[in-house]
Amino acid sequence: MKTLVILTFLLPITAVAQTKTDYQHAMAKFQRFYNRGQGDSIHTMFKPAIQAATAGNPLWTNDSNADLLKQFGTLKSFTFLGIDKTDPAGVYVFRTFFSKAGAKTTSLTLDENSRLGTFRFMTTSEGIDQLLKKQKASR
Repeated sequence: MKTLVILTFLLPITAVAQTKTDYQHAMAKFQRFYNRGQGDSIHTMFKPAIQAATAGNPLWTNDSNADLLKQFGTLKSFTFLGIDKTDPAGVYVFRTFFSKAGAKTTSLTLDENSRLGTFRFMTTSEGIDQLLKKQKASR
């Protein structure tokens, strides 16, 4: 009986949980928009509450995207590293490779509708450092 009660409470949580594949799709969509200079399209990837809160000053614009392309170059590839469990948001971390800037890390969270909740273009933390060390060790 306890198992049934526990499953009843956990089932709704797992039904809305995002998978690694959902995060990879979001990164692929970001890569496509970023490389095409479509900052306005990246802005629409965020959940509606964030879009509304930043309506007067969007997080991403075509101009800011153009500046980043000049500085970092195109996003050539990305690889899922893992989840940064030291971050309160439990961000999904990707190793990204840019044509000018080389290897970096990018992290994000998704809401239940696969909309961006947080997005950190360039990020680092102790948890991310651990994920990078783990990746190097597995090579």
